[in-house]
Amino acid sequence: MTLSCQAQDCNGFPKVTVLLDNNILFEADISESKFDLSIPLDHNTSTRCLQLVRHDKTDRNILLDSNGHIIKDQSVEILQIKIDQVLVPQFFISSHCQFEFGDQCHPGSCFIGPNGVWSLRFQTPIVQYILDQKILHESQYNQDYQFPWSYKLGPDSVKNISSKIDSLIEKISISL
Repeated sequence: MTLSCQAQDCNGFPKVTVLLDNNILFEADISESKFDLSIPLDHNTSTRCLQLVRHDKTDRNILLDSNGHIIKDQSVEILQIKIDQVLVPQFFISSHCQFEFGDQCHPGSCFIGPNGVWSLRFQTPIVQYILDQKILHESQYNQDYQFPWSYKLGPDSVKNISSKIDSLIEKISISL
C-alpha cells in the first residue's frame, strides 16, 4: 500500500509515526512537500488499522496575522492511496478513515493539521475487501445482482468466488 502525501512546511516539516495494528512501522522522514509512504501488507485474512500519528507540532509551527488568522500552518494531507499501483476509490477512503485530535473526530478526513491520529480501517486481503465494499456501495442503488441470470456481483461475491477458487486449487494440487 502506498500513500501519496503532501506536507506543508512551517518552521520545519511535520513529524509522523506510522503504525499498523498498533505496532510502530517507522517514523516518516518528511523533508519535502510531496512524499510517499510505503506500507507492507500481508495477504492473511484479518481486520487491520493503519495509523499516522502526528506529533511534536507547537505554536511555532503556525504563523498568524495580527487578526489571529492563519497565514501558514504545518500540516500533512493524504492525496491518494494505491494498492499495487492501482488507485483506491475515494468513496472507500472517505468511508474507512478518520482523523482524531483532542476530543474531536473528523470521519472521512485526509487532512492532518494538529497533533492527532489519522486512521484507516480495512481487512486483508485488501483488494478483495475493496471490491466487496464497492459492490456493497453500488448495491444501495440497484438490486440487479439478486437474479440468477444477472451478470453483476452481489455483496460477498468476491469472497465467495475467491473461496471457490482456493478450494479448486487445493483439490487440483492434491490430485497431482
